[in-house]
Amino acid sequence: MGLVVTKRCALMLAIALSVAQSARARAQDTRDRARDLFERGTRSLDEHEYEVARDRLQGSLALQAHPATAYNLALALDGLGQRRAASEVLRNVLEGAYGAIDDERAREARRVLAQVRATLGTIVVRVDGAPEALVRLDGIAVGTLREGAVLALDADAGERRVSATASDARTVTRAVGVRAGSTTEVILSAPPPVRALRSAARARRSGRAREDADGDGAGAWPWLAASAAVVAAVAVVAVVLLAPPQPTRDPVFGDVEVLLGPLP
Repeated sequence: MGLVVTKRCALMLAIALSVAQSARARAQDTRDRARDLFERGTRSLDEHEYEVARDRLQGSLALQAHPATAYNLALALDGLGQRRAASEVLRNVLEGAYGAIDDERAREARRVLAQVRATLGTIVVRVDGAPEALVRLDGIAVGTLREGAVLALDADAGERRVSATASDARTVTRAVGVRAGSTTEVILSAPPPVRALRSAARARRSGRAREDADGDGAGAWPWLAASAAVVAAVAVVAVVLLAPPQPTRDPVFGDVEVLLGPLP
C-alpha cells in the first residue's frame, strides 16, 4: 500500500514539474517575442518608419508591459501626428502603468509630454437632452458624461468629430475645428426620444383628422341643400306630369281637357 502511495505521489510531482516547466517555457517564449518586437520596432523608429514602429511596439507591449517599450511607442505616435494618443501613453508611463521608472527617465518623459501637449487643443463637451451619454472622439470612446456636467478632452489639431450616445441609442455628432493651445466648447443636444416623436406624430395626425372631419361636415350642407332643391323640383315636375288633365270650360266647345304636351 505504501509503495502505491509513493508511486502516486511521484507521478503527481512529475506532472507538476512538467506543467511548471511548460509554463516557464511559454513565459520565456513570450518574453523573447516581446523583446524581438521591441528591438525591431526601435530600429523602425530610428529609421522614421513610424507606422511600422507603432505596430511592432504595440505588439511588444501587448505581450509584455515595459516602460521603455511604452516610451518608444509614444515617440512613434508623435511621429505619426497622433499626439493625443502619445500623451496618454506618456501619462501612463509616468503613473507606473508599465513598470517602475527611475528619476532620470521620469524627467525625460515629463519633458516630452510637455512638448506633445503644447501641440494639442482642448474640447470641452457638455450633453443636453439625455441623463447620461457615452462620449466619443473620432469614433473612440473617451468617457461617460451626465447631463449638465462637462468633460475636457485633449485633441489633436485639425477637424475632429465628437459624438454622444444616450442609453437608448440616440446619437448626436458634431464636427469641431481644433487649434493648438486653444479651447473649444461643444454642446451636444440629443434628439427627442423615439416615443416622444411617435406621440407628436400621432397628435399631428389626430389634429389633421379632426380638421378634415370638420371641413367635411361644413362642406356637406351646401350639397344637401342643393340636393333638397333638386328633389323638390323633381317632385313638383312629377306632380305636374302625373296629375290628371283638368277639364276647362270653353265658350265654344264647352268642357274640354287641357293637354300639357303638343297636339298629336
